Amino acid sequence: MFFKCQARHRWTATFLPLFALALLIGTIVEGARYQKQSMPFLDVSCRVREYTKYEAKLPGCMDEVVPARGCYGRCQSFEVPVLLPPHKASSHKMCLVEEIELRSVELSDCLPGVNRTFVYQSAVRCRCKKCIESNTFCARN
Repeated sequence: MFFKCQARHRWTATFLPLFALALLIGTIVEGARYQKQSMPFLDVSCRVREYTKYEAKLPGCMDEVVPARGCYGRCQSFEVPVLLPPHKASSHKMCLVEEIELRSVELSDCLPGVNRTFVYQSAVRCRCKKCIESNTFCARN
């Protein structure tokens, strides 16, 4: 009898903490998933998103709406005070295109003899990065 009780105690002492840890990790992961769904403003991510109201315009053709992918999301930023000018150190990243592809579409309503191929850029991958003034409008105050 004593041997059975000791073996049961050893099993409980070994596996009960592991079971409790697994249960705690599962609860934390599920809680984070719920929090992200119920509070989308906590979602800090940058991803590709399809936009369907992009108008393709070519001379001699009627405007046509084509799907185009761009970047959408939020990026973490910070600003901390510094004692000397400029009195702040900051990092303000934006959700920007990291990789593009060229897409083409044949417009349907064009005058005879007009080249109906419309070529445009579409995002393949997005990333949070600093604004580059050479290819992006970076508003300054």
